[in-house]
Amino acid sequence: MPAVASIALLNGEGTPVSHTFAPLGQNRETGFWWFEDQSPRIASTSMMGWPRIGIRSRRANDGGPGDSAKSRINRVEFILALPSLETLGTSDSGLTPPPTIAYVDRVKKEFLLPARDALADRKDLLAYDKNICSNAIFLDMIHNLTQLYG
Repeated sequence: MPAVASIALLNGEGTPVSHTFAPLGQNRETGFWWFEDQSPRIASTSMMGWPRIGIRSRRANDGGPGDSAKSRINRVEFILALPSLETLGTSDSGLTPPPTIAYVDRVKKEFLLPARDALADRKDLLAYDKNICSNAIFLDMIHNLTQLYG
């Protein structure tokens, strides 16, 4: 089991910059471990604008009489949230109100890994996932919001 440590990720700029997501702790209700980039993308001291990563891993049940294959699935889930802040203007007294969240870009992935699968299968799945995310068609769909047609 890997120890909880900071996660460094490159952003999507022309010259990528590394961002370090520091561990915040585990949410006992959901089981997600949360990490936060405390050097925000915009000049803000507001924690609401800091990007977060959530990771959760759940093991398959041991199985038993009457258990279906659905209970024999390992699950690894990943959430990335990138909030964007906006300031709504100045008040009548000339003070700038605190920023609010304008919107949040999110991605949620869940890997379903049957208890019977082999290491080679899991390696292939991850390799395909990485390659799909760097595929020109997929990138165009995300960057330019294009649609598939045929």
